[in-house]
Amino acid sequence: MSQQPPIIDPELRQLFIEEAEQKSSEISRGIAEWQNQPDSLDRMVWLQMRFAEYSGMANTIGLQRSGQTCALVVDELTQVIGGARDAEDSLPALFDSALESIDYALEYLHGDEVSPELIFEAEALSEPTVADMLPTLNFPQLGEANSTQAKPAVAGGNVSVTQQAPPIDIDASLLEIFFDEADELLSAAETALQNWSRDQDKTEAGKVLKRVFHTLKGNARLTNMLVLGDYVHNAEGQIESLIDGPENLALAAQIRQRIDTLQAAMPELRNGKTATLGQSSSKAPAPQEAVSSDNEPPLAATTAEPAAATRNFIRVKTEILESLRLRASEMNALRNQIQQISTALQTEQRLNVHTVDESVNQLRAARFALERLIDRLPSQQAIALTDVQLDSQMALQVLEDLLLRLHRQSDRSIDLTAHIERALLGQNKAGFSLREDILNTRLVPFSDYSNRLQRIVRQTCNTLNESQSTSHKAELLIDGSDAELDRQLVERLLPVLEHMLRNAVVHGIEDEATRRDSGKPTTGNIRLIVRKTRGKLEVDLRDDGRGLNLQVIRERAITLGLIQLDEEISQRRLERMIFHPGLSAASQLDQLAGRGIGMDVVENTVHELGGSIDLSSSAEKGTRFTLRLPMGESALNAIIVRIADEIYAVPQQDIRHVQRLDEQTLSRGYQEQTPIAWNGEGWTVRSLGHWLGLGEGRLPGPNKSLPSLLISADQNNYAVVVDHCGDSAEYSLETLPAPVTGILGISGAIILEDGQIAPVLDLPALCKAGIEYRRKPLRLMAPDSDIRYRVMLVEDSALWRRQISRGLTRYPFDITACDDGQEALEQINKAAPQLLILDLEMPRMDGLEFLRRLRRHPKYSEVPVIMFSTTTGLSQRSRARQLGAKAWINKSGNMRPLLTEIDRQLGTHFSAHAAEPDAG
Repeated sequence: MSQQPPIIDPELRQLFIEEAEQKSSEISRGIAEWQNQPDSLDRMVWLQMRFAEYSGMANTIGLQRSGQTCALVVDELTQVIGGARDAEDSLPALFDSALESIDYALEYLHGDEVSPELIFEAEALSEPTVADMLPTLNFPQLGEANSTQAKPAVAGGNVSVTQQAPPIDIDASLLEIFFDEADELLSAAETALQNWSRDQDKTEAGKVLKRVFHTLKGNARLTNMLVLGDYVHNAEGQIESLIDGPENLALAAQIRQRIDTLQAAMPELRNGKTATLGQSSSKAPAPQEAVSSDNEPPLAATTAEPAAATRNFIRVKTEILESLRLRASEMNALRNQIQQISTALQTEQRLNVHTVDESVNQLRAARFALERLIDRLPSQQAIALTDVQLDSQMALQVLEDLLLRLHRQSDRSIDLTAHIERALLGQNKAGFSLREDILNTRLVPFSDYSNRLQRIVRQTCNTLNESQSTSHKAELLIDGSDAELDRQLVERLLPVLEHMLRNAVVHGIEDEATRRDSGKPTTGNIRLIVRKTRGKLEVDLRDDGRGLNLQVIRERAITLGLIQLDEEISQRRLERMIFHPGLSAASQLDQLAGRGIGMDVVENTVHELGGSIDLSSSAEKGTRFTLRLPMGESALNAIIVRIADEIYAVPQQDIRHVQRLDEQTLSRGYQEQTPIAWNGEGWTVRSLGHWLGLGEGRLPGPNKSLPSLLISADQNNYAVVVDHCGDSAEYSLETLPAPVTGILGISGAIILEDGQIAPVLDLPALCKAGIEYRRKPLRLMAPDSDIRYRVMLVEDSALWRRQISRGLTRYPFDITACDDGQEALEQINKAAPQLLILDLEMPRMDGLEFLRRLRRHPKYSEVPVIMFSTTTGLSQRSRARQLGAKAWINKSGNMRPLLTEIDRQLGTHFSAHAAEPDAG
């Protein structure tokens, strides 16, 4: 019996034509490429997805013959990919048949004369189809695999437990695509259901729900997960009843449960486990009946492709991204070094130009002086010197011309260096943009995980209601879900948030009756706020429940021996007892709470991520947790500061202003606590060493000043004084390794141009912490002196050479560093040292041998030598004294003993101005 052609909406007809023509073109090109590479699984998987997409579109609009023909291609491709058939046996004929059916459908929709039987009747032809003539399948154990996908019915007659076994004999790449697309589709479905429940454009939400489940059903059957396909098939009927029928909250709850079940099943199937899809009833509405009406509105799949069909991405291992990030950081560090060299080169070139100018002026003066001298000579002598004068003047003129040519060349080299500077500036911008792009590849919007967290709250409420026969309702609201975060950070943080959300429902949110009696809404409110501030991620989780039961926590703490029976402790300390292993405020043990484990794991995980966690609770008002975590590597505008012998970086965004303070202002600020005034506000004067334990600070000499950084923190203003403050520059911010994460006041590190690592200070956090170190007496800084002392440092360790050189650069020392005694002998005449600092054990020539040869040299026989070594043997010390060493200093990070000995040998007083070692 011939089927009456359905009536197709004109707008829908035009949209389908555009989509189908595009699909037909893509499929034709794909077939041509497959013919060139018939063994390419990737090409067959791609064709499989394109035919499946077209089949769903055609069946939706009512073009059954065209849709079924393409569906046969999809099925056959599944068998070929799985190895059950040979591609050459079946695919060419099926491809031709499918393309012919697509052409018939497009001709019909364009208004051409095409028999309706070729368009709408899937089985109208009596002759065998191409699919009927294909060889039978030879999948090993295919029947057994399908028969084990569903469990037999349990007691109850029409109710059965439905289970989906993991798919077998399916290409791994196809499964990976399926699971990724399923995650996206289910997330879109949950969002659409929420919009429908909140009356936010129900029509569009209904279209999304229909499209999502229809696509998911086709994909499940494509991957041979028939039970899962039937489960989604049944859900389609419920969705149509919900969307097209009267409002039914119970049916919406069932659909939400379906989505939750599918979201829970996908990870199980991905991991090769059997997934339970819950209970299904034989009385469920048949989806075929729901979609058989000729006048039914078409699915939205005809107006837009599924989201996954337009995805444009590739998978990259995080190790590769991390390697790229490190290479970009190295490139930026090298660029900084080149720029440093270029700046120094420009300075040298300007000095050369200045020297040339002076030389030209001197030559001119010499030439004019020679002329005047000859003019004053007696005439006979002048005549005799005429030839000499001409030769001298010509030589001086030639030399002057050479110098002028050198001047022009220097000017051109300065211009070229300026071009290099501009190129480096462009390369700097490109380098940091590259690094930011690499970092952005690891970013995902937090909204991708919102549905998962909201589902955790719903499932916890359901489990709590079933286990305790209560009525708990809670809703999770998420603010800042559009924030983009590092994927690895979010995935490590998710278990923490899930545990805290379960705790909020179990321990915080009261049942409906209790909340009603307290005057609260019957549905509990849990709010999750995600925000990025000052280079950190801040996660704020709060609920409006009963708050922490401090009395129960105290009793459990006493039982565990954490506090004494009559001990008085602060509320903050009592609240933080929940982080202690084994302490739980739950009244009974069940699946959700009572074991006393979880919050300690939460705290440990946060600390491992380099963050901190705070909490506060108020009785009958709720509990609030605040997590602060580093967000990962990024570019940072920072100012480099120096205090004592230490170098730090301070983010530009933390500094309100940089102001220099003289000796009197600093003295009043330190000793009399007199604030300074700026911008109409008072600023408390503190040295950076006040918070870092490096001392109260030093005063500059007369007519000198020190820089101070004006910082605002917690409604307080501070002028933080440092010894030196550089210019602002852009650096690559690196996260700290696990052993040093979570240190108060340190938020990361940067690599300077010379390779040094400078910790990044979080000055507002230091100011808020209120740390007080023992006050130390103020000292004037070392007076400026024109006297310079030549010191030779002979040390094979690059680390110690840098450490000692850094410690001595604050004083008037010209340091020559050598790797060993052999190099020191080669450099000693050039350096002419007044003092030697000598290591003992070195390659090629050790310290004692160098000392023995040095004493043979009359010029340096009396130069004082300080042995600086980790060796403590008495024999080496005795031998060094016999060879003329003046002192022996053990190596340590404290520079004071070395400076004290230098003062003794040179008669200086540098050790009086050195930073004192930390007392605590």
